[in-house]
Amino acid sequence: MELSIAAIARVKAMVIAPNGEPLSAREKLLLMVLADYCNPESGLAWPSMGELARLSLTSERHARSLIRSLERKCCLSCEFRKNPQNRARNTTNLYRILVGQPLPHG
Repeated sequence: MELSIAAIARVKAMVIAPNGEPLSAREKLLLMVLADYCNPESGLAWPSMGELARLSLTSERHARSLIRSLERKCCLSCEFRKNPQNRARNTTNLYRILVGQPLPHG
């Protein structure tokens, strides 16, 4: 079974975030979109914010807010990356779904 299928199955079963807070429908939809993008070898996903917003039926601004909320709820980790040729511009971020993994300490 490929990791993206496993990630989708973990997210599909989720109602409560790992930190004990409930998930909103939008948060769960965004997690499902990210799970579908998971790379089988690395477990990472790197869709553009525009693609995340489009597929989760929301604006880019709201998608960013959902990402922050999912990080706070320990559902997701995000590595914000900069474009090496132009540090003022971002490139795609790296996302890792943490559902089904131990809670981070700290």
